[in-house]
Amino acid sequence: MATRAPLPIAQFAVGLVVDRELRTPESTWRDLFASEDAAGIWRQLSVLVRGETPDEGVDANRRTQDLFLALITTDRPKFYLEAGFTQKMIEEDLRLLCARRQ
Repeated sequence: MATRAPLPIAQFAVGLVVDRELRTPESTWRDLFASEDAAGIWRQLSVLVRGETPDEGVDANRRTQDLFLALITTDRPKFYLEAGFTQKMIEEDLRLLCARRQ
């Protein structure tokens, strides 16, 4: 999947990203993947990772980065869109990926 060039990952980790197109909480995974919104995808993944790893000692930023890179390098977002995955199906698959990366 070709994405718009993301900002350096370190900027995401420290929360310095200011998205030009403010996304509402209603943005779905399908919307984010279809628009190739790297910043929005990163934010949603960060929320997911933090929800799946409540342990304070866990480096959530590193896990978010690992998951983000795994998604992009495997072209998984394109697969989700082409295979007709629903919001719920994408969320479940991402949770499984997150759990495997712990």
